[in-house]
Amino acid sequence: MNPILSVLKNHFGQLCPGHAQCPSLQQRLSLLEQEREFQRMQAEYLASHDALTGLPNRNLFRQHAIECMEAAREEHQPLALMFLDLDNFKMVNDTLGHVAGDALLVEVSHRMRGILGGEGFLARLGGDEFGVLLRGGGVGMFFELAHAMIDVIKDVYDFGGQRVSTIGCSIGMAVYPDDGEDVSELLRHADAAIYESKRAGKNRVTRFHPDMHRRLVRRSQLEEQLREVLRTGEGLSLALQPKVRMKDEALTGFEALARWRIPGQGAVSPMEFIPLAEETGLIVPLTHFILREAIWRIAEFERWGWPELSMAINISPRQFSRPDLESELLRALEEFRVNSGQIELEITESTLLEGNKVIDRMHALSHLGFRLGIDDFGTGFSSLSYIKRLPADTLKIDRAFVTELEHDRDDRMLVQAIVGIAEHFGMDVVAEGVETSQQRDILREMHCGLGQGYLWSRPIEGEVALADYLQRSFTVADYLQRSFTGEIEPINTGIATDGEGNPMPMPC
Repeated sequence: MNPILSVLKNHFGQLCPGHAQCPSLQQRLSLLEQEREFQRMQAEYLASHDALTGLPNRNLFRQHAIECMEAAREEHQPLALMFLDLDNFKMVNDTLGHVAGDALLVEVSHRMRGILGGEGFLARLGGDEFGVLLRGGGVGMFFELAHAMIDVIKDVYDFGGQRVSTIGCSIGMAVYPDDGEDVSELLRHADAAIYESKRAGKNRVTRFHPDMHRRLVRRSQLEEQLREVLRTGEGLSLALQPKVRMKDEALTGFEALARWRIPGQGAVSPMEFIPLAEETGLIVPLTHFILREAIWRIAEFERWGWPELSMAINISPRQFSRPDLESELLRALEEFRVNSGQIELEITESTLLEGNKVIDRMHALSHLGFRLGIDDFGTGFSSLSYIKRLPADTLKIDRAFVTELEHDRDDRMLVQAIVGIAEHFGMDVVAEGVETSQQRDILREMHCGLGQGYLWSRPIEGEVALADYLQRSFTVADYLQRSFTGEIEPINTGIATDGEGNPMPMPC
């Protein structure tokens, strides 16, 4: 058979009776050539454009940035390169599904096109990250357009009747020639600027500053050091923040807080290394360390004669979603012979946004006997309808509401409302960040049951300091009764003891 006719048969599924009797042969050959050309053009398009939004992709964005910089250099004009990340995009994917997430990305691209018009070049760089190039005008115009994009993006979205109002965006901007002389430098500096936007609270635009580069270098160094510390365990420790009963200020337990010291450099602030751990995924091994240390400490409390003390442990959203969380907890309980009821696992209110799978996990942990707390309550975006579905034992009032309790009427009303909600659902309430006796008295009047803060103690580090605090936290009669009945085992911390191993009276 003629090879051309064979191709035609394979392609069209039929064969003309003969070459002379097939007047459309030339047309079909032309169609084949057109189809090949279409496929070539389609491949070229997909290589340079995002299939979902139709926007240019990262490759075309970089190519266009090089062209724009050459033109800006020739015309002595400024060029702004921006990175834009959506805030809380993962929440939409997790709660409404990936179809809604895709629809959101398409809608965001439409809104940004409307703002930019013909003024700039917009690209989707991947995931929920976009890039913008603006040439001409000035820095003031660049900021004006950036803020306009933030405003339009944070407006309400409607997905088939499901309204979403928690989407925002963070923008990092670098401007040629002040912030970089070539495209690679602008890209690095815009990336540093967007990191600062997120660190500063999101939903804002930040222009690059040289200090940001130094912070990025430090961040990179800290990440490597943290990886090594988590491998060896050297330099990590726990600090314990006492939690007291408000009515009589009796100690009821502690909250476990991670601490990190670098030899020769000193302590690294938790405000620095905890977010770093969350961003890099190192929060998983870090939480593993905290869990084991905290559960071991509960066993030590029992050995010392205080078995009633509880321990609150913060669980990151990433750790809470891991399928092996229950087995990890149960292994530690078995190893250190600790009761699950002495442990309160705290998750942030924002974790609840991940929907039913979080509630299912909470029920599973509750059935195993663990207590569950909602940390920083009132600062997230969860619906109050969630509360009645949660097997939570405790609501923790964020320190932001406690700090101005004496002076801010709105804060007092909010705290009273949280206490009322907790009472209705049979939950305990813990007020964080209590620093003054006035705050304590107001919280007592509101029937807030528990508190923690500098009014009672800073986080306690070290064996000796902890033993000292425990001994001071109980009444003399209670301590003597425990000593007489043998409930207290001598604590091997270097504290002076009498001939029978009982602690000597502490100096006034």
